[in-house]
Amino acid sequence: MAKIPTVSALAFEHFSMGQGNKPILIGVYTGDIIVAEFPATIWLGFFIDVKRPDVGSISTINLELHISDKVVARFEMAVPEPWPTDTATLTIPSGLLNLEGPTTIELIGEAEGFERTTFISKRVFHGEVSLA
Repeated sequence: MAKIPTVSALAFEHFSMGQGNKPILIGVYTGDIIVAEFPATIWLGFFIDVKRPDVGSISTINLELHISDKVVARFEMAVPEPWPTDTATLTIPSGLLNLEGPTTIELIGEAEGFERTTFISKRVFHGEVSLA
């Protein structure tokens, strides 16, 4: 089985719709997440562009949000049929996450006929946070 075909997957702090229904992502985490101290509370949302598969079809993607290997949230995302373009955009709006210590945050998806797929994996650790 193949993984769910993905064009991009991003973690961010805030999301809004711009002109022409273009997504605006603010505070995109391009690498791991550094916090000034623990416990920490962070805003986190997810943006995933799924590519139309060459073989088979995807109508639903079940997502799990893991913190330190513990499932803390589940989402079921419907993909419109027929696909309006070659990609389907899935957006999970920002929510507050309370973190007690260094951890790993993962967003994992499953779709019928496809391998379980890790879309995002971010380590969260303590470090110096500069506002320069």
